[in-house]
Amino acid sequence: DILSAKVYLEPEIVDEYLEKYKEVVDPDIKFDYLAAAALVKKEDELEKLLGLLGNFDVVKPQDQLYLFLFLYRNPKSKVRTFEWMTRNWVLIEKTGGEKTLSDYPVLTSRLMRTEEELEKYVRFFGPMRDNPTVARAIAIGENEIKARVEIIKKYRESVFSELKKYSG
Repeated sequence: DILSAKVYLEPEIVDEYLEKYKEVVDPDIKFDYLAAAALVKKEDELEKLLGLLGNFDVVKPQDQLYLFLFLYRNPKSKVRTFEWMTRNWVLIEKTGGEKTLSDYPVLTSRLMRTEEELEKYVRFFGPMRDNPTVARAIAIGENEIKARVEIIKKYRESVFSELKKYSG
């Protein structure tokens, strides 16, 4: 969309987007500003946005999950966003509520595609399997990642082989 394209062309616009996010009432438009801002590539801008995950004066608690996911989708900030979640799980528990809490394991798992990511997922969420609030979400997430990793393993070579036919 236009907001996202503008971030690629003018990364300094992120501050303006964050101000507009705070001013706008329409939740769809608010999320558009957050999603576009999360596409930045510069380290200092990414660090600023990661810092906003715990700054409820800027990003409201009910919007934290969305900013988290927008940053998690960005390949430049994916690893650090997951690390933020692991370091700040107590904050997420306090502010997110039961519904939102179970969204974190499910939604992060949907963006994981490697054995390394599966290991990190299990290492972090595994000890929480006894928590009824997130137990089902963790099981779903873990199974999704395992299935995706297996599919990638199974078809990786044939896909690459097929793609080589089309590369110059």
